[in-house]
Amino acid sequence: MNIISFDNFLLFAFTSFMLNITSGNDMIYVATRSINQGIKVGVISAIGIALGCLVHMTASIFGLSLIITQSA
Repeated sequence: MNIISFDNFLLFAFTSFMLNITSGNDMIYVATRSINQGIKVGVISAIGIALGCLVHMTASIFGLSLIITQSA
């Protein structure tokens, strides 16, 4: 089993964080939900997106993204 170095892990974590805080489709989605249905729905949408990103980052850390790509 190949374990990544701590420096590479920090680089991955920083890059993932920066990609998550930049605006994009998820920002448009949250803004639209907030405008149309209220702040509470917008906050719930943002939490859902954040949890989805966390699951995806965790999966990629453990190499599941590679396994899924090779099986397709």
